[in-house]
Amino acid sequence: LAAFCWTFHYAKRILETLTFDRFSHNTMPLFNLFKNCGYYWGFTAWVAYFVNHPNYTPASFGNVQIYLLLAAFIINEIGTLSIHLALRDLGILRPPYPTSNPFTKLFNFVSCPNYTYEMGSWISFSLMTQTLPGLLFTMAGAYQITMWALEEHRQYKADFVNYPRRHLYFNMKEFIVVLYAGGVDSRMSEVTSIVPKCLLPIGNRPLIWYTLKLLEINGCQQCLILTSPQYLTSLDDYLSSITLTLKYELLY
Repeated sequence: LAAFCWTFHYAKRILETLTFDRFSHNTMPLFNLFKNCGYYWGFTAWVAYFVNHPNYTPASFGNVQIYLLLAAFIINEIGTLSIHLALRDLGILRPPYPTSNPFTKLFNFVSCPNYTYEMGSWISFSLMTQTLPGLLFTMAGAYQITMWALEEHRQYKADFVNYPRRHLYFNMKEFIVVLYAGGVDSRMSEVTSIVPKCLLPIGNRPLIWYTLKLLEINGCQQCLILTSPQYLTSLDDYLSSITLTLKYELLY
């Protein structure tokens, strides 16, 4: 079970790295490659030695302790994956906020819930295997993760004046928002002759996506979207393809 948890965690991290992780820097110092590999491989060998040693002492409370903490490990791993998926879907929209996935509700309490779930995974692993190397690995990871989380929290506070308050301006539940999304924009006719300006990509999302998500963050529940007749079909197709909590009506 220890080998399964360890392998599962890092296989998941490799998959996340290859598919949707976002990086702060394009490169890193070459020395970090040796430092990181030494850290992870060293602890892997140390934990494996203890767990597979003939004198290894299993969990004090037997299978109950093992399987309860295995379940906790898996739940925290799912939580980490959920946060990474949410951050990918948010794209450049910040600060992050909870989505319909219940695991993302932790955004209401901490700036970096992915790190919280990460620590939950390794605390569960350490208690499940009941090994000193596992505990030391968790403590070392906790220190590094705490430094990263504090830095990210400071960055959010610097970028957003009222952070960590989640509603950016005021509660808009009682408002019906009118959104204009139908200008012909002759100055950009070479790109807007087919695709409306509101569907032009910014980052990895159409422009209108960011507006609608900001409305949702601020509690908006109803929105009237006014567009031009020639853009009605393409805009309706896009809005039908995304998940929105607010109700909208498309008019021209």
